[in-house]
Amino acid sequence: MRKEQKNPKLNNKVSFGLSGHLTIFLSLSLTVLLGLFLFLIEASFVNFSKMKAECVTDIGMNSILGEYHREMLAQYDLLFVDISYGTAAGSTKAVENHLSGFINKNLSGDFSGDLRTLPAGVSSWNELELSHASITATLRAHHYEGKVLKQQACAYISENAKAAALSDLTSLAGQATSLDEKDEMASWQNTMGTITTLLAAMTNDARQEAMEDDPEADVEQISISIDNPAADAFDEAKAWVAAADSGSGNIRLGDYYSHRESSTTSASGYEESLAVKAANELLFNQYLFEKMGYHMNPKPDSRLTYQIEYILCGANSDEKNMRGVKLRIFSWRMADNVRLYMSDKQKRAEARTIALLATTLLLRPELTEAVTYAILFSWAFYDTKTDVDEILDGGKVPLVKKSIGSTENGLSYQQYLGLMLVIQRERITIARAMDIMEMDIRLTPGNQYFRIDQCLESLRVTAVYHDRYGSYEIDRRYGYY
Repeated sequence: MRKEQKNPKLNNKVSFGLSGHLTIFLSLSLTVLLGLFLFLIEASFVNFSKMKAECVTDIGMNSILGEYHREMLAQYDLLFVDISYGTAAGSTKAVENHLSGFINKNLSGDFSGDLRTLPAGVSSWNELELSHASITATLRAHHYEGKVLKQQACAYISENAKAAALSDLTSLAGQATSLDEKDEMASWQNTMGTITTLLAAMTNDARQEAMEDDPEADVEQISISIDNPAADAFDEAKAWVAAADSGSGNIRLGDYYSHRESSTTSASGYEESLAVKAANELLFNQYLFEKMGYHMNPKPDSRLTYQIEYILCGANSDEKNMRGVKLRIFSWRMADNVRLYMSDKQKRAEARTIALLATTLLLRPELTEAVTYAILFSWAFYDTKTDVDEILDGGKVPLVKKSIGSTENGLSYQQYLGLMLVIQRERITIARAMDIMEMDIRLTPGNQYFRIDQCLESLRVTAVYHDRYGSYEIDRRYGYY
């Protein structure tokens, strides 16, 4: 048999052809794989930058909220950031600068103090940098007519009430409003004026008759008067109403929130159901009594000692505020006592008997009627004076008595104040409460410029970052509530 010979040249050609195809295939595959590898590297850098941007933004926002005002928390258990940072003027720009500082420190790993110094960046290839951080929206204590501050106060008092809960005085609001519409001192003064007018007319008639009988008569000596049993009581009542009260605190109203021009938002945009609104009114009033001073429980080391009285009256001194509340209690009690005496048949008969003794010789029924009413007013005044003294001394007197001398369902001084708060416009109550907060906090070191409308509860921030691959925008809203 003939043995076939292999062709070495042919085998070489075949080997060379297969190797060339494999090299081209591997080169093309490597290009694709390298592109994919580079894409994955870029994607990892981009995702890492996004994650880092979110983390440092969150840390920065939390750091801003960590700069809460210490005195607001210590004195009033409220969490707010004072954007003035102890200076005379505050702005969101200062907050942006603080936020940028916190973010940059976390980006660079440049920490001071006892904290461990971190490496400067994860990669020198792709450093993330902050382009800018802008505050796009804020919510401050005075926004929505102060309801932002009120919300925090109600949240605190609902969980941490230290004082006894105030009774719900809402059911008495209608009666208190009705009593506010009455001015029995003015009615009493009109009655006394009627008596004076009648006596003057009678005197004039007597002088006319005397001149007709004797044109030369000295008619100036003719004067008709009566021994009015209510005259001394009326003079005493006028003196009581005009008397000054004690109190040393004085302020300049223009220095405080309720008398400043402050930007705010309408309360119409604040969502609050009727049930929540009623509950919050009671809670907020309880908060005021726990945190602020008033007669029977004065707050020491404050510009105003009678702070609840200021919230109700808004005057510039303790003396005027205390007087205002005292006169309002007097007005309520006077109106109720006059109602009792005027409707009591026995008391009316007694007063008429006394009036007849004083006017019987004059034979003028209208004068007798006026003197009768004046006597009833005087009796009501003495009862009212006793009621007010009882209330101010810590006793209890009903807002509306069932009968003369009744003590059933009596209200304390604190409850009278609470009732006045219930029927006062909420906007006024909150604004004046913020005045008190400004007064107290400005007395503490470093807070002489403190303003409640510079107190931040929440903020919304847009932070823009960039690296070698592009830019990233982070939007965050942070707040205490």
